[in-house]
Amino acid sequence: MNVTPEIAAVLSRHGITPPPLHSARTTCPMCSHTRRKSRERCLRIRPFDGWLEWECRHCGWAEGDAV
Repeated sequence: MNVTPEIAAVLSRHGITPPPLHSARTTCPMCSHTRRKSRERCLRIRPFDGWLEWECRHCGWAEGDAV
């Protein structure tokens, strides 16, 4: 996923660290700090036209926001 400045701003508003280049996963701000595998990228980010959605496969936290 190509992280534009607009996408990075939306993610940072929600406490999400932007994913590395060519990846759509990053750590979850809700549960990763409490886990033994705290660096596992469990939060999936999916961009849509003017919209971002994210969902954690570990804790189930899911939201979205306009870009």
